[in-house]
Amino acid sequence: EKRREDITLVHIKDGTKEVRTAVGEGIVDIQSILDTSAEIGAQWLIVEDESEPGGLDSVARGIRNLKEKFTVR
Repeated sequence: EKRREDITLVHIKDGTKEVRTAVGEGIVDIQSILDTSAEIGAQWLIVEDESEPGGLDSVARGIRNLKEKFTVR
């Protein structure tokens, strides 16, 4: 709570208990992360992808999911 203003970057990734997925395709509560990020004034969201095979296609899918499935403030 005390240092909220110091958080300017938030890294997000997603997955299930078994595998990593593109953001928005797993079980992580992405909307809560986005809401909290906005509340604390984070300026950047960094989309991480550790899925197999991963790569830029998975990152692009995660960004598309963010735009289509969630409210980003």
